[in-house]
Formats: sequence, C-alpha cells, structure tokens
Amino acid sequence: MASTRWYRLIVTCDDASEVLLSRDGAVYKLPSAKVEYGERLAEAASRAGKAVCGGDLLYLFSGPLSPSLEEGLKDYSYCVLEHFGAKNEPCVLHQWVTRTTLSAECFENSRDYEAVIEALHSARQTLSDSDIGWFARLGWWKQISRWIAEAIRPLGYQVTGTRQLNGGPRFVLLRVATDGPAFWFKAVGEPNIKEFLITQALADSLPASAPQIIASLPECNGWLAAEVPGPSLAQADLDQWVSAASSLAELQMASIEHFDILRQAGARNLNFDVLRAAIGPCMSEVTHVMRRQEKSSPAPLDDHAIQELGEQLSLGLREITALDMPYALGNLDLNPANIITSPTGSTFLDWCEAYVGNPFFSFQYLLEHFRRQHGSDQAPTLLFEEAYWNGWRRVLPSATLDTARRIMPLLAVFAYTVALSSTQGNSSARPDSQQAYFRSLARRMKLETDRLVVGRSLCPVS
Repeated sequence: MASTRWYRLIVTCDDASEVLLSRDGAVYKLPSAKVEYGERLAEAASRAGKAVCGGDLLYLFSGPLSPSLEEGLKDYSYCVLEHFGAKNEPCVLHQWVTRTTLSAECFENSRDYEAVIEALHSARQTLSDSDIGWFARLGWWKQISRWIAEAIRPLGYQVTGTRQLNGGPRFVLLRVATDGPAFWFKAVGEPNIKEFLITQALADSLPASAPQIIASLPECNGWLAAEVPGPSLAQADLDQWVSAASSLAELQMASIEHFDILRQAGARNLNFDVLRAAIGPCMSEVTHVMRRQEKSSPAPLDDHAIQELGEQLSLGLREITALDMPYALGNLDLNPANIITSPTGSTFLDWCEAYVGNPFFSFQYLLEHFRRQHGSDQAPTLLFEEAYWNGWRRVLPSATLDTARRIMPLLAVFAYTVALSSTQGNSSARPDSQQAYFRSLARRMKLETDRLVVGRSLCPVS
C-alpha cells in the first residue's frame, strides 16, 4: 500500500474569480500537497495550501474531476479549496491570478487548466442547480460561521478561530475556538444522515454520556456541540480504560428504557431475529468469497467448514436468546479515539454505527482495542473486563452473564459481519480488498467457533 499520495491544489477565492498558481518560466503550475497514509485529506491539504497562500482555507472536494483528466496523471488527483478571511500576500513564486485571463496555453500541463475550469464551475453551483453536496459549494462557510456566531452569542462567547479536521461534499468536521471554551461543528450526509438524529436523541435521552448539543442545523444535518474536556481513551492509562468500561455499562443500562426512541432515530436493528435470518445469506456470501480466493495461504474455508460455522451460529443464537436479555444501545465502531475520559465518567462520540440489540457486542469490540494497546497480559485485561461486567451484575444474574461472555466473541464478529454485508451490497461486486476483509472475518468466526466447541466439550456433564 502506498504510504503517500500527491494532490494538485486548486485554491480559489472571491467567488472563484481568482486562482492561486505558481509561475514556472512562461507558464503556470498548480501548487501541490503530499498526503501521508492515514492523514485526513481535508486537514493535510488545507495545511499545505495555507503554507503557500498565507491565509485560511477550507477543503471542498477532490478528484480526478473527470475520467478524461486522469489519463497521464496517475500519481495525482485534484483537491479544491476555498480561501476565506483576509487575503494575505502568497509566498514567493505563487500569486493570485484572475480566472478570466487563463487559457490552456498558460499552463505547463493543459489538463491542469481543464481541471481548474471544471472545479470552479462545480464549486459555483448552488444546491438547486445540481446534486452537489452542501460543503462542495463556494461560500458555505459564510453561512455556517454566521450561524455558529449566533448560536454561541447567548452563551457570552465569540469565535476566535476555526480548524477543519475533516470534510467532503456532504460532511464536515470543524473545531471552533472562542474566547471561552471550544465547540465542534459536525454535519453528515448520505449514507450517514442517521447520525444527525441519533446524536440528538442521545443528547436528549442520555445526556450524562453524550456531548451537549448547543444548536442544530437540519438543512445540512449539522449540529454544534460543546467540546468535552479530557483526553481520548486512545491516550489514556489503564485506570481510565477501566473507568470507561464501567461508563459504557452504565450508558447501555440507562439506554434500555429508550430503546424505541433510539430505533426510531435510525439506530441499526440487530435483534436476534434479524441475526438469525442473516445466517443463511451470510454463509452464502462466505462460500462465494472463499471460492473466489486466489491465494493458497491462508487456506480458504471449504464448504463443510462453512456449514459447521452456520450451525454453530444458530446454536449460539439459540443459547443467548434463551437468556431473555434486554436490548440496549450499542456501537459497531466503538473507537477509543471517540471516547473522552474524565474523573466523572466517559463521554461517547460518533454514533454513525449505532445499533440496538445485544449490548455486549460493543464491549467485545472495545476489548479488541484494549488488547491492541495494553497487550494480552491477563491481569489488566481481567481488571478491564470486570469493570464492565460488574455493572451488568446489578441487573442480570451471574449465570446469564457467564453464558453471554462465553458466546460473545463469536456473535460479536457475526453481528459486525452482518452489518458490513448490508452496507457493502452484493459480494461479487465488491473490490478485492473488501472480499479479502470479508474472508478474514469468516476465518475469525471459525476460530471463535472452534474455541466454543472445545469449551463445550470441556464442560462437565450434569
């Protein structure tokens, strides 16, 4: 996998009347940015653009902008940004050039000119003109910044700066600095619009574990939230991880009575009936992707192993259904970076992958992150696990929890696989990388199945 990617920057301002270019002899070139693997494109491109134009930038969208532009430029894509605020003098070798004075002959590469014209045409459209996203249009920041200023004015604060951390035509993430505390503005589009409603439902129903929503902007599915002070779990010590496990249990137990509200807000339905109905289709997909595997190692699962996997999933679901457990809130992407810790508890961010169903799936995912960060040492792992399960012992019998803990490593992977399959569509149409990931999930389920079978065989016969 490539560690870096280069982008040519199309930086514009003043309603697309000017473009930032560099002079190379008699011709113009576009400035460029190197984005390291794992970096957020919006943040990296804005930082690179700011270094050459001397002002603040907002990321709009990236390309190649059309198929014809990609030919001959395999190592580059285009990244479109808008300058806002006071316009400073750009650094040496760069200058603002009036758009109407440009032609293909002005550029070292005529495809750059085509890209500039196409990008500016797209960015100048309005929402009524096309299906261009809210945040791919020039000038969206003026509207949002006015709205943010009005939202925080009653609180007695004024905006002093803004930093864009992520973005795209239909979503954006901004940190808003003020003369007091900081705030965050987030907006989402398809396929993640449900996060807008789920986040608001959580803030209303479970405010102790969710960020405080200051204001909402339904036109773009956006909301302004107060920044939660404290480090993320990704930078936390063992005590903070233990505290987060306890907070997760408290949040989930409190969510039981809000099940219907969360489901109506768009949380994915992963009840046991849904999972049972998904076993057959899921095993068919596993069979398909295993037969398409070209590499000999790791060996693909054969049809007999896949059949046994389906049978063990059915058995596991029957066992856990018999426990008659309540459904609660869960998150299929419980990332430590989205959990903020404090002495009074933890705050959970980013509910795009919220579900209602067995709550213990979520803890199994968080346990995987814990093991990656803290290793497989038994003592800290047990401390972390007990902090979670001790919370649930207040509402569920120990025997119920013991059975759930035994089955959960298998069912949590299965629930994640079912959710992934529903969002990625038909397996035959997926890219090779997605099919390989699906195979890895099937192998993990097979591993957990083998452990379950061994565990059952070691249980004494009553």
